[in-house]
Amino acid sequence: IVSIFNLALGHHVLAMNIASTEPSLSTELLEKSRRLYELAFQLYNDDSPDGERIEGGLVFLLATVNNLGMVHQRLGRSGPAHQCFQHVLSTMVFLIDQQQLGPSPAQLRGMTQHLWQRFLDNTHHLVKNTCSAAAA
Repeated sequence: IVSIFNLALGHHVLAMNIASTEPSLSTELLEKSRRLYELAFQLYNDDSPDGERIEGGLVFLLATVNNLGMVHQRLGRSGPAHQCFQHVLSTMVFLIDQQQLGPSPAQLRGMTQHLWQRFLDNTHHLVKNTCSAAAA
């Protein structure tokens, strides 16, 4: 599963690096990375329903869904991108809630501040839009 994620990430990074010089190849690579991220996500859910089989499983799940959202965004698919980022945000809120209720859960081990900030960067617009709508 991790190897599939790494293949997806490699295609994703390459697509970003060549986006301005070879847009059609970049799109092709983004599509391939999308399929690989989706496969990694599916295998993760099939193989480890309790999320314990992969070291740092929760971080892996957040990274996979976050990157999938970024790929959808680059491909101009705002609906699927929004769904991915909403899933990331919901998971983050759950983790924050769990940490406030007691000792730090085992799933938070390894979650660095840098990773947390990267996930927040991609989801902050969801919070802003929700708060603005609630205030209106």
